[in-house]
Amino acid sequence: MTILNRKWIYSVVIGVVLVGGIALAPYLFHMVERQFYAKPGDPLGTINAAEETYRSVYPKRGYSRTLAELSGTNCGTPTETSACLIDQALANATSAASAKSGYVYTYVTGPPNAEGVIESYSVHGDPATNKSGANHFYTDQTGVIRIKSGKPADKDSPIRKSDY
Repeated sequence: MTILNRKWIYSVVIGVVLVGGIALAPYLFHMVERQFYAKPGDPLGTINAAEETYRSVYPKRGYSRTLAELSGTNCGTPTETSACLIDQALANATSAASAKSGYVYTYVTGPPNAEGVIESYSVHGDPATNKSGANHFYTDQTGVIRIKSGKPADKDSPIRKSDY
């Protein structure tokens, strides 16, 4: 095999690798992006599911008063103030120092009705630092998770796409 033939073969191999890399780059970036966005959105889904369970188990209270009520330390016998439905790390992720997956969660209950039942809530998932991410998340008793880039999400923000 001559040197000219080897150079031609190497050129073809390098060309195929470069073209393949260019073709796969958008797919790889999207795959990484989906993994990143799944982290903050999933805790909101966990909270929504826990709230619905809490509401069905404790109908005279409705939704929980705090995220801490959804958590618990002694889960042998769950109670309305320690329901053991979410992990403590999520319940305590209320400041940058205790953030979960780089996000802090702010839980707000709606006002109780005449019987003292909480009928609504909302949760904001915001980056703990500017390095945690640019997207902000929001959910409420409807179970719909919303997302907004660059500023806090609210009930009017776009719905989070299912591939995130």
